[in-house]
Amino acid sequence: MNRTLTDAIPQPIWTVRADGSVAYANPYWRAYTGLTEEASLGDGWATAVHPDDVESIMQRWRVAAETREPYEIEYRFRRADGVYRWHLARVAPITGAEAAEDQWTGTAIDIDDRRHAEQELRASEARYRDVVDYADDIVYTITLEGVVLAVNQAVEHILGYRPKELVGRSIRSVIVPEQVERSFGMLDRKLAGEERSTYEVEVLRKDGCRVTLEINNRLVAAEGRPMVIHGIGRDVSGRRERSRQVELSAKIGVALTDRRPLSGQLDLCTRAIVTYLDAAFARIWTIDDDDPSMLVLRASSGLYTHLDGAHGRVPVGAWKIGRIAAERRPHLSNTVVDDPEVHDREWARREGMVGFAGYPLHIGDRVLGVMALFARQPLGESTLTVLSSIAHAISMGIDRDRAEKAQEALLERERTARNWAQIAERRYRGLFEGVADAILVVDADRRYVDANAAATTLLGYEYDELMQLHVEDVVAKEPDWTRAEFEEFTATGQWQSQLHLRRKDGSTVPVEARATLVNLPDGTVFLSAIRDISERSRLEHLQRDFLAMVTHDLRSPLTAIKGQSQLLKRRSRDNAQVQNALESVLDQVGRMQTLIDDLADVVRLESGEIHLRIKPFDLVDLVHEEIRVLEKQTDRHTFHVETPGGSVAGCWDRQRLGQVLQNLLTNAVKYSPDGGAIVVRLEADEGRVRIVVSDRGVGIPPEHLPQLFQRFYRAEATGAGGLGLGLYITKMLVEAHGGIVTASSSLGEGSTFVVSLPRTPDSATAK
Repeated sequence: MNRTLTDAIPQPIWTVRADGSVAYANPYWRAYTGLTEEASLGDGWATAVHPDDVESIMQRWRVAAETREPYEIEYRFRRADGVYRWHLARVAPITGAEAAEDQWTGTAIDIDDRRHAEQELRASEARYRDVVDYADDIVYTITLEGVVLAVNQAVEHILGYRPKELVGRSIRSVIVPEQVERSFGMLDRKLAGEERSTYEVEVLRKDGCRVTLEINNRLVAAEGRPMVIHGIGRDVSGRRERSRQVELSAKIGVALTDRRPLSGQLDLCTRAIVTYLDAAFARIWTIDDDDPSMLVLRASSGLYTHLDGAHGRVPVGAWKIGRIAAERRPHLSNTVVDDPEVHDREWARREGMVGFAGYPLHIGDRVLGVMALFARQPLGESTLTVLSSIAHAISMGIDRDRAEKAQEALLERERTARNWAQIAERRYRGLFEGVADAILVVDADRRYVDANAAATTLLGYEYDELMQLHVEDVVAKEPDWTRAEFEEFTATGQWQSQLHLRRKDGSTVPVEARATLVNLPDGTVFLSAIRDISERSRLEHLQRDFLAMVTHDLRSPLTAIKGQSQLLKRRSRDNAQVQNALESVLDQVGRMQTLIDDLADVVRLESGEIHLRIKPFDLVDLVHEEIRVLEKQTDRHTFHVETPGGSVAGCWDRQRLGQVLQNLLTNAVKYSPDGGAIVVRLEADEGRVRIVVSDRGVGIPPEHLPQLFQRFYRAEATGAGGLGLGLYITKMLVEAHGGIVTASSSLGEGSTFVVSLPRTPDSATAK
């Protein structure tokens, strides 16, 4: 090759020896990759190629070296600035007079922009197909004679036909006979040049029921000649139902703003529900003001209007209505006569009841009551949706009524306070000083500006001494932590925590603190109510001691049972019945040992007795190791591991992190009773790694998610047993590594748990 010419060409050019090593790389190649001439020769070329592409290049080269055939291949070069871009390389043997030895020459052109454009085009086409395939409306194409050429999946949901059942058929077969002529008349008007063609037509579902479709179509022409018709059919059968639901929502809004007592407003609500939803009867209970454990029937309309009787007062947690309030979860059924939650199913059968819907009335975690109705027909999805909205509106109305009553009382107190300002001030001071809890008032500079007697007694300071101190002088935490918490408090206006305060004598006391921001005429202050929880801490310590004693005392008899069972098993090998019984005993012993180990871990974690053995290892190996264990226990699940490539190294406690993975994977298997794929994805950056465990199981109800990592809490999605400690222990172990664990889920679609860890826990967390 002409060296002068190749050196001048602004394109990567190189030559390769028969053994695959680079003999020459032109200046442009070196400038593009940032490699020196020395680093570019031999096998150094591989450092400028994307690691995922090196093996494919070598495989293609070996084939070409044997066949002596030129070839093309696409792969990624790394530019000098570190960016990888796709190139098309052409490699061919050097022949003729220039072939001083068995060598090949290669050139490359940048095709990165073209590849991205092709990918975007494919993605755009896929999005278009998705829009059509997953549209809620029927999207179709027919000939001018009305023969179906194509139709999307929505036709099955709306009309009950699979698309392939309609393709090739005339639309006459689905239009109700009396409207066929009108429909084809609309087609004639379209052919005559009418631009707009929107109309309604009744069609027959596969099961014979009528469905009203709103048709919007257009004529497609080619070379000036009409060819086919594209159209959209929207199911408008529910329009009347939605119209009534809109009217119902409006009636509920009017009722809840009516100038009558709450009981009268709720009575208007139940009447509207019966009228607009054709309910047999509807009722509303509210929490008793004097007894929060009791529901009181406030309104009843329809078949029953009396407020006394067996359902006049329902304990929270009792019967179906009480359980709805206790669980803060709706109960819905369209098979009332077979619903085990219905107390008197014979009554339901006699009265012809079919549908039931019961909704908790609540604001956040505060339960306000229950709304319920029975119907003699099934309750559709749209009806349930509007009922849920109504339940929320009624909840807001009840809460607003209570707030207004509280506000009225507050205004009355304010009027009294204005009339008796001096008396009120003395009362306030007496209350301030007489409260058993310590009260501290802090200004914007974190300096104490007031304190009651309980506070000075708790901390051992004289009042004047305490007024010279700042928050960080008393809080037994690092000053940086205290300032950060105070800044967050300033931003949100609310703060609460458990911490230790330092007394004047240097000792500390555990407290529970609640603080709020108060805007006064002379400035903003921060009011803190502090309660000494030394006794609670002592009781928690006693609880941990009790759990430690229980776990210790249970191990000895279990060990004896296990040993004797194993001995009996060896001595009764010929007795299959005894062998099976002993296998069952040993299985139960194993479960008990697991439960005891969980209890022991809780004790050690809460008392700070678990010390992490931090050592470097590859997280990818640990994931595969834990999956191999589970693969032996299930044949209905498949496990997939996704890694960022190569290893994910870091410093952690291998055994404890293995325990975290085991808990998450076991949960994924447990809550995927029908089997399916379980995916473990590892993500890493310079300072942290993330372990993402996803399943496609039954999912977790959203109301369970906030309590999921609490001790002894179980979301009974599958009826699986256990103490409810697995996720609690997982959270404690992750936090001991300085990390966090979160969960997200959708009912029926599965759950995802994410563990985020620093690559190396600091000394403060690795205990």
